[in-house]
Amino acid sequence: MVFDMWTLKHTLAHEHPEKGMSLIEVLVSLVVTSLILTLTIQSGVRLVEQWRIRDTEKQIVQSFEQVRRTAMGSRVRMIMTANDIVLPDSADNWTVELSEALVFSKSGLCNSGVLTIVVPERRPSTYTIAPPGCVPDLSGP
Repeated sequence: MVFDMWTLKHTLAHEHPEKGMSLIEVLVSLVVTSLILTLTIQSGVRLVEQWRIRDTEKQIVQSFEQVRRTAMGSRVRMIMTANDIVLPDSADNWTVELSEALVFSKSGLCNSGVLTIVVPERRPSTYTIAPPGCVPDLSGP
């Protein structure tokens, strides 16, 4: 058999088509990648928000412990209201509510109450404050 160049070129072209991706394949892969990135970013944002809430909870517990230590150290009865709780700068538009003012005796004991942390666009987090130590139970509702 005798092949000329034209026949050889067209025969090879049909046996080994051009390698590469079509426009549809590229678009589908971009859409899938975008969906994966969107879901990952949303999960990350929620995770960071949860970390911020946990950090704020820990700071509130530390402020309760500080007031208790101060009451015991100075042997003076101390009263703590929601206005006395300082939130971090990162807690934009968050509020803290106490069911009633906490009274720390000079021995460090306190009355019970309920602490509520209100974060915009989330369900409020409510914690029970129980004597004698007045440390909120951060295990959640």
